[in-house]
Amino acid sequence: MAIAPELFNPIKAKQCLSIISQVLITPGGLGIKTLDPADVKYNGNYINSDVNHGHNYHQGPEWVWPIGHFLQAKLKLEGYRSTEEA
Repeated sequence: MAIAPELFNPIKAKQCLSIISQVLITPGGLGIKTLDPADVKYNGNYINSDVNHGHNYHQGPEWVWPIGHFLQAKLKLEGYRSTEEA
């Protein structure tokens, strides 16, 4: 959505961004979880040194790097709103 927003249905894209904001963004907005915490396989503690060698890499831990792409998508699809408008 950040790279080619014209490929997405605007209404569905905005719904998707809303769900990401409500479910996957961590408190404080510093990361995005890789799995919905309501999922039974969710495990938010990433430990690469465990016996599974980071088995839960995509099972819940939050990552910082996708936040920029998420914010770009929001800006392109929803436009800029100041905090006074929110």
